[in-house]
Amino acid sequence: MWVRDAGPALAVVLMCGAVCAAEPARFTATAARQQAVNVLSSNRPLDEAQRALVERAARLTKLRESDPEAFVVEDERYLKDLEVLAERFADAPRAADLRQTIGNEYLTLGDVQRFQRRDLRRAAVCYERAHEWLDGHMRARATFALAETRAYGLDDRDGAVAAYRRLLGEEGQAIVAALPDSAPWTRWLKRAVHHARTGRVYVGRIGREDLAIGSLNAIAAGLTTSDVVRGLVARLKAHAALGDAAAVAAELRGLPPSPLLLLQTIPLLSLLRPDDAVSYVERNDPTRYWAALVMASAIDETGHQRLGADRGKPATFLPSTFDGVGPTTIDVAAATFARHTGITLDVAPFADAAATWRYFTDGLAHADVRRALAACEPYGRQLFEPKLRAMPPDALIALGRRLRDAVGVAAESDRVKFGVTSVGREPEYVVFVRPYRGEWLVEQGTL
Repeated sequence: MWVRDAGPALAVVLMCGAVCAAEPARFTATAARQQAVNVLSSNRPLDEAQRALVERAARLTKLRESDPEAFVVEDERYLKDLEVLAERFADAPRAADLRQTIGNEYLTLGDVQRFQRRDLRRAAVCYERAHEWLDGHMRARATFALAETRAYGLDDRDGAVAAYRRLLGEEGQAIVAALPDSAPWTRWLKRAVHHARTGRVYVGRIGREDLAIGSLNAIAAGLTTSDVVRGLVARLKAHAALGDAAAVAAELRGLPPSPLLLLQTIPLLSLLRPDDAVSYVERNDPTRYWAALVMASAIDETGHQRLGADRGKPATFLPSTFDGVGPTTIDVAAATFARHTGITLDVAPFADAAATWRYFTDGLAHADVRRALAACEPYGRQLFEPKLRAMPPDALIALGRRLRDAVGVAAESDRVKFGVTSVGREPEYVVFVRPYRGEWLVEQGTL
């Protein structure tokens, strides 16, 4: 029985010992086999002690939804018993797994306190305990939950800043590693620190180069703390699937502020009335930076739909009223958000070559390579990026100013050519813009 329970590693060791005839190999296999037996034996007391708690854990899972008050009482007792085990078997080989189990259970209890019982102080205590027990990316989840509870529930600004700074450091690296673009993560954390210290919100410009819905989705996945949050989002999506937008709006209004929850519920924003959508994103992201990225993504997506463009990616927002011409509810919400906050959402798809050219040359004239490249299709980006990044800012500015007034003329294959002739030592520049997936983008040329 113990050989079966030992798993593949011990089975391989036993097979090696049986088939190897050479004396050194037999000695190695015997030593490895004995080490595996020792590991198994040292884990057995911990396994037996934990086995007695498995049935309690199953009952707790059922109790959590049916009776949160009773769940809290029972889960606190369960956690105390787990902590006793962790102290008793601190040197066991699988003690680290037990520590993760305890930390995850504290995350779950914290989410019940915050999202079901609305007891933010006890939730914060649970997240602090979770942070003490967890390692790796799970520790980052506990830190973020603690930070947003302190900042937006308890008005503990110093505590929130301390937690955000940990996430800007080593603790947040596990989240950064999973992101296609880390800018939305690091910029939001810095904005959160600034907001906690000064109360000031983000006011600025969001351009096409800042669009990062993939990173926002990855952040949401990386920070999800427990099945409590996943169950909450699933329930909201069930209301949406039944077409019950009023139930979605009512449940969202009743939840405590949470930037994480904002990212989890992005697809549902298109079901809300414009004023409700604006109120929801601002309440759940007081910094306004993630809120601005979300609203910018809405303009980008509905703009591509209106152009009949293939974005090459699934839709972010659930379908809402859209006749192919007029504004959608999320369009109206984004416009309302921009007017109310003073944030510029410069992300509309390029409906013609002239719009593309203005964006491209404005990027150059501001020495902003990211902005210029956002007007390029993949081949154009690959062609121009090395040269543009090698140019000093003053050269970029001069180039942008020189190209800005170039007039486009029709060229072959539905392309439009923009160019300036050589003057003195100034060379000739020619750039082509063409339709790409429904909008106009810079294709190639000589710079």
